Amino acid sequence: MRHGKSTRNESGDVLVNSRLENDTYHLTEEGQLGVEKSLELLKLEGIDAIYASPFLRTKETAEIAARILHQPVNIDERLSEFGDGLGAEGKPAVLNPENEDSESYQSIRTRLSEFMLELESTHRNKKILIVTHGSPISFLQGIALGLSEKEFNPLYNSLLPVTAEIRKLNWRKIPRNEIGELDLHRPFIDSVTIKCPQCKSKMKKIPDLIDVWFDSGSMPYAQWHYPFENKQVFKQQFPADFIVEAVDQTRGWFWTLLAISTLLGKGAPYKNVMVLGHTLDEKGLKMSKKLKNFVPVMELMDKYGADVLRWYFLSSVTIGESKSVVPKEIEEKLKGFTFTLQNCIRFYELYGAGQTELPAKLSLLDKW
Repeated sequence: MRHGKSTRNESGDVLVNSRLENDTYHLTEEGQLGVEKSLELLKLEGIDAIYASPFLRTKETAEIAARILHQPVNIDERLSEFGDGLGAEGKPAVLNPENEDSESYQSIRTRLSEFMLELESTHRNKKILIVTHGSPISFLQGIALGLSEKEFNPLYNSLLPVTAEIRKLNWRKIPRNEIGELDLHRPFIDSVTIKCPQCKSKMKKIPDLIDVWFDSGSMPYAQWHYPFENKQVFKQQFPADFIVEAVDQTRGWFWTLLAISTLLGKGAPYKNVMVLGHTLDEKGLKMSKKLKNFVPVMELMDKYGADVLRWYFLSSVTIGESKSVVPKEIEEKLKGFTFTLQNCIRFYELYGAGQTELPAKLSLLDKW
């Protein structure tokens, strides 16, 4: 819940007040009535606890809630207003004021995340009324959804409540990092539990897992369930005559294959290694999610055909070297090789159709 209207003039050019020592802003009479009206909706539902920011306008709002809902008020500084900086204090608020001492995005997300984490552990399955300010409520909604900074920023204004507005916080049990962003990495994922659909017991991630590359390195044995089965087949196929992958597998698949095989006393698991380079973009840069410079493979195949693309790579690059994908070069392969091959086939189909025997003596042109 956002506090009611105060002497800061929330209906007009609202004054910035993010420092507790400068707080002199009480609820107006209109603000008190607005709070009482909003809280009537919670009477039937009931509330288990009330938490509020330490500012006058939020404490007075919470005190009205305490009287109506018959619950004591818990003051928590982590629910304080977003810190706009000393330079903005007492002045009309403007959009995105540039103050060097303004509170950072990470700071407000961290304190609000800590508050919610504590609330989650101490008030499980309870209804909590949080009385705070517009910005913290907007941030709390972003944290509830696990939004990143990039996802949250465009939604900030739409998540701001009006004065005395009560919003349900759709809090979900998802792995969040220190600033409340969805994070599926350890240690955040370790706290997630899922109910088994069959036995209804809790399922939890095993805390300690071996590197997933161990699976890839175990491939020569795992594919035959060796040594429990297929011993003869394994003996015939081990070691492999050659393996082929991109150069980044030097520290991935190539390494784990060799490491695990050595640990098992089997020696080298392959006789030869063919290392390929990377496919690069037109500027010679490695493709990455960050740069979003992926080569549009499906578009190229639709335009030139899959066989042309295969021939382009086969004839354009030496094994071990990286290759920039340039559409103009693909078109040259299409015209210079594929069209020539197609013309040869059409020539044969036109003049050689139905011919079953070759002449006894071939001219030079026929030999060609």
